[in-house]
Amino acid sequence: MERFINSVGKFSTKPQIYYHNGDYFVLRFANLEERNQVLCTRHHTINNRPIVMKAWTPDFNLHDEVLRTIPLWVRFPNLSLNYWNMKALSKIGSALENPMYANDCTTGTVRISYARMLIEMDITKPLPRRVKMQDPMGNTIEQQISYD
Repeated sequence: MERFINSVGKFSTKPQIYYHNGDYFVLRFANLEERNQVLCTRHHTINNRPIVMKAWTPDFNLHDEVLRTIPLWVRFPNLSLNYWNMKALSKIGSALENPMYANDCTTGTVRISYARMLIEMDITKPLPRRVKMQDPMGNTIEQQISYD
């Protein structure tokens, strides 16, 4: 885990790593920016195995945690440019579940072939392949969705 943490970024203070017998690691970062640097930059793997990373919440229980909801990177291919703002992206993400972050290319409108957001979703349900939205004229449109 230390090798993994060292590979994902530079930190003002080395994150503290706590191991739990249930195959959990809890990492304590010096600040939210450094946590977000690890949580939101890309997919993470150790030995070619994906890692599920979640921000800690006060109701998190190491003994009862069942991976029902996990953060997933969601793509909205060919999203119309009038939806490339945080208010619209938040509404689109909320239609799926709990939006957490939009990546830098999306918030900076650097790459406009697709928008990409990290959304916490219930993986026990089928993942939607499209979401219905209303355009500014009141027309209903369907936006396709893909998952990383």
